[in-house]
Amino acid sequence: TDWTDGGRLDLIIDELTTNCDAIEADTQDLQSQIGTAGAGLTDLGGMSAGMKAEINAEVDTALNTAIPGSPTANSINERIATLDDNYTAARAGYIDNINGHTAQTGDTYGALPTNFSDLAITASTGKVTVGTNSDKTGYSISGTKTTLDALNDITVANIIAGVADGSYDLQEMMRVIFAACAGKSTGGGTA
Repeated sequence: TDWTDGGRLDLIIDELTTNCDAIEADTQDLQSQIGTAGAGLTDLGGMSAGMKAEINAEVDTALNTAIPGSPTANSINERIATLDDNYTAARAGYIDNINGHTAQTGDTYGALPTNFSDLAITASTGKVTVGTNSDKTGYSISGTKTTLDALNDITVANIIAGVADGSYDLQEMMRVIFAACAGKSTGGGTA
């Protein structure tokens, strides 16, 4: 019981009603600002403009900070420091010359002639010449060219007409073989 107002119930109820009315007005104001399903809120799905600005300022500060003498292992600072430490004057010279040819330095590759771009390639139309046929000791074996020429002059007709067993040439023998395979015992070169 509230006795500050002399315990009068009507004064206590009036004060409670005033407080409830104020709470209701605040609640209605919040509802109108938020709207249905939060439609009245701005940038609800992402970061607010103020938050973005704060993060941007933090990143700028971090990027503008000098890399420490002993950066954290596997950090971006450590990788940058390693690259920076390895960029020596000698390596800078290599990098500057990447876009062009550099002179050979003690390698064993054959150098192209200075007029390489002016050289012309011509096709050879000569025939192959058979050299001397020699034995293991280097002496020439006579008659080799004649024998090779004779082998090269043999035609298919010469091979077919050759006598195999004294009575049949190759063509006749093939007829007999094919006739036997077909089940014939007479004709086809057999009689």
